[in-house]
Amino acid sequence: MSTIDVMTREQILARFAQSVQPCTLSLGAAGGADGVVDYDPQTGRVTMDFESTAAHCHSGHVVQGGFVAGMLDSAMSMAVMAQSGFTRAPATLELKVSYLKGTTLGVNRAIGWVVQMGKTVAFVEGELYNAGGELLAKASSSARLVPAVT
Repeated sequence: MSTIDVMTREQILARFAQSVQPCTLSLGAAGGADGVVDYDPQTGRVTMDFESTAAHCHSGHVVQGGFVAGMLDSAMSMAVMAQSGFTRAPATLELKVSYLKGTTLGVNRAIGWVVQMGKTVAFVEGELYNAGGELLAKASSSARLVPAVT
């Protein structure tokens, strides 16, 4: 039995809340100090909310693409950590983001999940939605797995 098999949804959410990352805060983490609002143990999906403000935007109140990538990367990273039972942390090797629609001010929801995870590399995907449920961006990434800092 793996570590994740013995952790409940509530324990995983509490673990995320214990280790709030400054970079997540700079992305506008909302819904909780760490931005994580849900974890689905059946699918391994981590859901995070981010409040985009004018500080995240460029012309026309459009969120700068690097912030969008950061939101997606955060949700995908949290999915890796949860699936490993918090024994591994992802170091992003490559990140591909497809921007489907402009991300604007307000709450945006990033969902991340693990497609496949081995001993040294994880393949992850994510999606970003606005408050109206419109798909704004999709991402895929590979990450080198390193020991988690406890």
